[in-house]
Amino acid sequence: MQDDPLLRLKKRFAERCGSDLARLRELNPHAAEDIPQIIVLAHGLAGAGGTFGFPAISDRASALEDLLGQTANEREDVSGAYDDLCEELSKTRHPAD
Repeated sequence: MQDDPLLRLKKRFAERCGSDLARLRELNPHAAEDIPQIIVLAHGLAGAGGTFGFPAISDRASALEDLLGQTANEREDVSGAYDDLCEELSKTRHPAD
């Protein structure tokens, strides 16, 4: 079997999802000081998720990023969007060889 470069990239993204999930769980989406870090993580996941075949991650990360980009007075409760992204990341597994 030949080494598939796209499959290697998908595997690396799946590994990244695990580390991003761990980092997200260390942060609080209601704490002003954590929001910039969560936005950076969500932005990266939103872009890469669709690229590597994980559109649900991309959708959930985009939704969270959009919510966190609003001012505190405009921001809806982010708990649901945060939990949705964490749940999707926790389901991510390595693509089959």
